[in-house]
Amino acid sequence: VTIDAGGAIETVDLNQGPAGNSILGSEFISTEQAIPATQTRIQLTHGLGVVPKVVQWVLRCKSAENGYLVGEEIDISCQGYSAGRLGLYASSTKCSFVYDTKLTLPLEDATSTWDVTDADTNWKLVCRAFA
Repeated sequence: VTIDAGGAIETVDLNQGPAGNSILGSEFISTEQAIPATQTRIQLTHGLGVVPKVVQWVLRCKSAENGYLVGEEIDISCQGYSAGRLGLYASSTKCSFVYDTKLTLPLEDATSTWDVTDADTNWKLVCRAFA
């Protein structure tokens, strides 16, 4: 807020980005994607015009499994894997996802793990990118 010599008040809205975040001015949220076969890349055009500052890939539960409820999400952008390899990357036009053999994830209570593959229809991938 600034007040000029004549007493006029000028305000600036700092909440111009997604969810009121002024640092991230634009966002991309993909539709749900089927988990691809191993070594098959998903590339999604994000339309942000720049390399995103933040990219997040999640698995969204579609049918309750392994302690997770429908609608819950697992952020695979920050998961450690005991098997396989995972590639998550972005350019100024696309967000990409690829894995090698399998995605090994913890059970909801972290007592064990289970493998997610392209045969698993209980989960869908969603990508979020922010610039």
